[in-house]
Amino acid sequence: MSERDLIQELKSTIKDLSDEKEDLLKTIKQKESRIKTVMIKLEHATHDVESVGHKIEDQNKEIAKLKEKLKDKNK
Repeated sequence: MSERDLIQELKSTIKDLSDEKEDLLKTIKQKESRIKTVMIKLEHATHDVESVGHKIEDQNKEIAKLKEKLKDKNK
C-alpha cells in the first residue's frame, strides 16, 4: 500500500470511530433520560404508597375509635 492509501484508510477509520462515538454518546443520553424518567415514576409511586399507608393508618385509628364507642354502647 502506498502512503496515500494508508493516509486515506486512516482518515476513514478515524471518521468511522468518530461516528461510532457520536452514536454511543447519543445512546447514553437516551438511556440516562429513560433512567431519569423511571426514577421520577418510582418517586411518585413511593409517595403514593406512603400516602395510602397514612390513609390506612388514619382509617385504622378511626375504626378503633368506633369499636370503642360500640363497646361503650353495648355496656
